[in-house]
Amino acid sequence: MKPDLSADDDVMGQKPGALGMGPARSFPLGLALGLAIGGLCTWFVLRAPQESSAIVVAPVERPDSPVNRETYAKITPGMTSWDVHDLLGSGEVIAEQGMVVDEKGQYRKWENLGHRVSNSSGSVPDHDGQPREDVRRTVQWSNGNRMITVVFHNDEVVEKMEENLY
Repeated sequence: MKPDLSADDDVMGQKPGALGMGPARSFPLGLALGLAIGGLCTWFVLRAPQESSAIVVAPVERPDSPVNRETYAKITPGMTSWDVHDLLGSGEVIAEQGMVVDEKGQYRKWENLGHRVSNSSGSVPDHDGQPREDVRRTVQWSNGNRMITVVFHNDEVVEKMEENLY
């Protein structure tokens, strides 16, 4: 059977001051402990930075990756994006600019350069009735710190760049 708790008992069934810490002694000790912890936290936040402890993670290279010199050499001007995709697989579109005009002269224009995106549409004045497409897309493939970048204009290779392949 549990003993009855009196009004003087705290939640744990102890009398106040039962551990030798009466109300008169617990406040100064709590205040001192709080100030010590606060001071320690302030010191960690405001102390002068020591040597950099940043962790540098090197990009992981896959040995079977098609991002290599041999594949880069196979990419030639005029190849379609499908041909390049067959060599390298899916890449990351890092920039795209384009304008498409239909036979009625309605156009859609866009630009996505990563940090800046814009879209517009409207009508081309004095349109000749011929649909047009002018799209420039930059696609990148990477393997660790090796990189192949290809620029397509209307779905054909017009430029290629490499980084750390040689």
